[in-house]
Amino acid sequence: MVVPVSIVISTYNRATTLARTLLSLRYLRYTNFEILVVNGPSTDDTEKVLRANQDLIKVVSCPVRNLSTSRNLGINASSGEIIALIDDDAIPEPDWLDMIVTGFDDDQVASVGGFIRDNSGVSFQAKYIVSDLWGQSAGFETLEQADCDEAPGSERFFSLTGTNTAFRRSAFDRIGLFDEVFEYFLDETDVNLRLVNAGFRSTVVREAEIHHKYAPSHLRDHKNVPKNMLPVCRSVAYFAMKHARQRYGWEAVRQKITAYEKQEVIWKTDNLLYGDVTREHYVSLISQITSGVREGIRLGGVPQDEPRLENRSTVTAPFPARTLRPASERLRVCMLSQDEGSNTPGGIGRWTQTVAGGLARRGHEVTVIGRSSQDLHTVDFTAQGYWRHLIQPVGNYYPDQFDCAGLPESLASYSRTLRLEFDRVRERRRFDMVSGPIWDVELASMLGGDVPTCLSLHTSAAIALESKPEWQANKEFLNNHVKKVIAAERTAYAKARLVLANSRAIIDDCSRVYGIPADDRFVIVPHGIADVPEHLRSAGLQHQRSELRLLFVGRLETRKGVATLVPAVERLLREYHHVAIDFIGSGVEAPLIAAVQRLQDIFPGRAQHYGYVSEDELEAHYANADIFVSPSRYESFGLIFIEAMRYSLPCVGAAGGAVPEVVSHNETGLLSPVDDVDGLYANLKTLIEDRELGRLMGANGRSRYEARFTEEIMVDGIEAAYARFARGLKW
Repeated sequence: MVVPVSIVISTYNRATTLARTLLSLRYLRYTNFEILVVNGPSTDDTEKVLRANQDLIKVVSCPVRNLSTSRNLGINASSGEIIALIDDDAIPEPDWLDMIVTGFDDDQVASVGGFIRDNSGVSFQAKYIVSDLWGQSAGFETLEQADCDEAPGSERFFSLTGTNTAFRRSAFDRIGLFDEVFEYFLDETDVNLRLVNAGFRSTVVREAEIHHKYAPSHLRDHKNVPKNMLPVCRSVAYFAMKHARQRYGWEAVRQKITAYEKQEVIWKTDNLLYGDVTREHYVSLISQITSGVREGIRLGGVPQDEPRLENRSTVTAPFPARTLRPASERLRVCMLSQDEGSNTPGGIGRWTQTVAGGLARRGHEVTVIGRSSQDLHTVDFTAQGYWRHLIQPVGNYYPDQFDCAGLPESLASYSRTLRLEFDRVRERRRFDMVSGPIWDVELASMLGGDVPTCLSLHTSAAIALESKPEWQANKEFLNNHVKKVIAAERTAYAKARLVLANSRAIIDDCSRVYGIPADDRFVIVPHGIADVPEHLRSAGLQHQRSELRLLFVGRLETRKGVATLVPAVERLLREYHHVAIDFIGSGVEAPLIAAVQRLQDIFPGRAQHYGYVSEDELEAHYANADIFVSPSRYESFGLIFIEAMRYSLPCVGAAGGAVPEVVSHNETGLLSPVDDVDGLYANLKTLIEDRELGRLMGANGRSRYEARFTEEIMVDGIEAAYARFARGLKW
């Protein structure tokens, strides 16, 4: 029998982090749990978050900002045999509950904790914490170092942290619930000690991991600087009076509390000196320290009765809670994308994020490992429902441990770091597969071993070389970098167990340049992207003006056909004074940047280069355009064309690479041969003069997008491909 577990979350004014925590709970693998959210007197958007998750949770109201009161209300409204606590700024690993319940296999164990990772998601905030009768705690790396032998009357005992701890419900019948004098701090420590004195034991299951993201609150700011010391100081003094006075006497307690009070004043003075608090805030904190200590001593001098466990609630939360998909039916996918940590991801990065978010929305467990833009190694759980690991290359380490297919060291060190991170979390996440792009061969360290690998095909170095004159001109770079990358691409192309392509053209071209024919490892799933809001599309369809705007989106480089576009557009701008063009994209090659600048100088206001723009600005340009043009010499797919089709724009391009698979000539747009200036000019001229034809092609393009290139259609295909691969089926 799977033991029923009640997860209790106390929250107050943390709508954003609460939403993330609740989303993460939808990916738990455990099959028999309920979730109760106890909402304090919140004044932010917490109610909105609770309504959005009403299919998942039961809501309990707490009229006061008191953590112990909140937890007692949650426990009394719960139905489980085990009560698990997690904070509203914490994220559990998917197997958290599966692991933590194993600690209750021993009938003498009444409380179980797990390891807690800190805000980085990598380092640990807590492993084995031991407290004494004064409420003072110390952390230890191992159970042996903790050296804690719990028994009634023990002076040292395990103190399990409330963001990752679980209690046997029946134990509360023996000792009562949380002591509500502990508004905040030492509340779980008090329960742990009372359990030990009642003859129970605690244990820590290291595999039961929580990521504590440590959000600011009404008691601390984002730097962990206190806003209000009164509840903490009251708890410390009260704990000492309640648990240490009988053992050590009143004089020892007085001395201990006095020393504690002096130390807190010193620390707050340091906060003032370092500029962490204002003078006014400092005076308030000192007053709170004094008042809190006095209140704690006073309350500790009067016996307090702990609240008792009431009859079990007859109104329960959804039980079991509805996860997005049963654990047995989930894919567990690791995706690689060095763009994941970038604020301006390229095509591969955007594709990865779309696939990861789409699969996560369907309840699959997805981890994306990318490159950190800072000198930090971090792990986070995204609002899209997938895990994001951002890493830094380890340098020239482990060169013999991982074969990186001959990649140049700058790329090999990164691939090795990816492998190390993959291996670090592999046992926990239990991946079915890893998927990485051919560009830079990120999965080189995982080829040919025990890792089921999927290679996603995009424009590769071998294909890009044909349109990169600067690579060919730099012989040292060509020989020491490009050719090594191409050799690694060939190895990945040959060894990957699944090859995911977005077009027939990319398969044909890769097979040609690597000399390896396609086989039954290959599957084609065209790219898809999310639709745009109706009001943006409508704005694009309804604009009435005499001016006609062309739009180009892409880097100013040879492969994007800019050398063909500029002379064709110059002829058109001279011939048609109502025509204008916007160039969107970063400058790359100096001669092409100069050519576009010259066009701007000749036709001020009618030819404009905007460089890199934000996503919102890009959408505005699409909505404001009449004709989309991109005469690329090669596209492995041509994502920009379906971006334009969403806005019902007719598309003009060159028949290079996979473009004819996306743009249907004479139906959704017009295509000319690669590098054909006259053909490009003629196609643009046709649509400039025949606006009705352009509108018809735009409408056809919109229909083609809806039928073939939506995000959901793409995720359907990739989900099916990954599922067959994970089950070991051939195509």
